[in-house]
Amino acid sequence: MRRASDFDRIAPHLALWHAYDPGVKAELYSTGLTSSGGTYLIDPVPLRREALAELVGYSCVAGVIVASSNHHRASVQIAEQFSAPLFARSETFLARRRTDSQRFTPILSKSSERLHALLNSNL
Repeated sequence: MRRASDFDRIAPHLALWHAYDPGVKAELYSTGLTSSGGTYLIDPVPLRREALAELVGYSCVAGVIVASSNHHRASVQIAEQFSAPLFARSETFLARRRTDSQRFTPILSKSSERLHALLNSNL
């Protein structure tokens, strides 16, 4: 998949970007949600380095969220790059490499209360 070259800032705390994936013949979309605790990247497709730096800005990447089993995209790589936690449902990484599945925090666990609080405060 090619890296997305830019993103669209929809609101001060919300950004979207997308890239075409010829493997699935579809345009894949990603979301950045910024709060006082940092930026959460949801189902991130690769984004060019300059655009990713602009998206995150002076904030930190507080977490990478994988919403579905087929939305791995660049989630593991971005989580590693920013030393950020990877949030997903427990079954999301079952078919993936063992090392990928060891890196995520199950969304339904107590350790993801921070994520639940963020999502509830922005809805």
